[in-house]
Amino acid sequence: MRILFGGDETSLAMVPVRRVFGAALVVLVAAVVQGRVAFADTSPVAPVVHCGWALADSSPLAGPAEPFMYGPDDEAGNPLSAAQGPCQLDAAGVAHQPEGAQGLLHVRRDVTGPRKIQFWAVVSHPTSDAFGSDAGSVFWNVKVPSGATSEPIVPSGRSCAGANAPGEMWNAAITGADGTGAIAKSSVENQSDTGIWQACRQGRVRIFVGQFTLPTSPECGTYTVTTTGVVGAASASLSYGFDVLCTARATVDATHIEWDVSPGGSGAVRGDLDPSTTGQPTVTNNSSGPMQIGVVLAPLRQTDGIGVIENFGARLTHKDGATSAQSEILGAADSWFLDEGSVLCPGESAQLDLFVYAPAQTPSGSYSGSFNVLARAGGRC
Repeated sequence: MRILFGGDETSLAMVPVRRVFGAALVVLVAAVVQGRVAFADTSPVAPVVHCGWALADSSPLAGPAEPFMYGPDDEAGNPLSAAQGPCQLDAAGVAHQPEGAQGLLHVRRDVTGPRKIQFWAVVSHPTSDAFGSDAGSVFWNVKVPSGATSEPIVPSGRSCAGANAPGEMWNAAITGADGTGAIAKSSVENQSDTGIWQACRQGRVRIFVGQFTLPTSPECGTYTVTTTGVVGAASASLSYGFDVLCTARATVDATHIEWDVSPGGSGAVRGDLDPSTTGQPTVTNNSSGPMQIGVVLAPLRQTDGIGVIENFGARLTHKDGATSAQSEILGAADSWFLDEGSVLCPGESAQLDLFVYAPAQTPSGSYSGSFNVLARAGGRC
């Protein structure tokens, strides 16, 4: 006989049966069956959370029902606060963002009143348009710096943010002069029509938006936003961070400095890393978050003449020896240390050296002026 098992036709050998004393005696029955059995894969297919970002309302006192006003990031233009891990297209033209991207938005705490924050998410499903119907859902959780996590935040809508062209939301989120830098500008729209905005219009991805409100006095530090997409029993998540910046508080142990310089020469006051010394400038971060340092030196004016000195320099040195120098500072101009590693972490001190350059024609005499150390929340430890 022949049987069909698992799609393969296989022979089955049967051994004769002999009768002994009227009883049936089975001598041997041997069969070897080889074949294949195919089982349907019923495991759920997980969705894809491509990218996520946050934007702050530029009108902090606006009520919940008032239109959301997009504006510049509070740290726009500061290279030390640039987004780390923005959403961009991969080699295949698919939107992608690394897990744990940081610095996707900066909000200053010193703005009065609550602040509306929008969350955006780009999602898709490999085998269906689940997010284009009720089959798929999206929600966000926010973990504040102290560790508490919010209740799930559900979307308020779904939008490509622009019917005929990318709207103002995209300008607020892309890399550029005023944007947060959360999305690479080239990923929004490009010549091959594979940009995120076009993919949304064509239904290849779906974009959801939800809203979260920062209280009047929010915690300072990094807020972690986790975007979760759910289709049936399968889910996928992507996290990123945005920063609420505290008011910077810095202390300087030098109340006055003195240079001894000749016309055509230069003078230097060297700082140290000991906050208890008064003649050697030390800057200490007394804030709860990272801080950037700058200086402004007023022109030195001759006390009994018309001479003016207005060329200065400054250098900031950390305890690990990393330095950030500003070799040319004009009097009365703000000058910030923006080199890599110039950020002061909470409780950290740095040595501040100050320099003066007297032109050759500078009249001899006594000069006086003032200097201030500037501090602002920002950067990353």
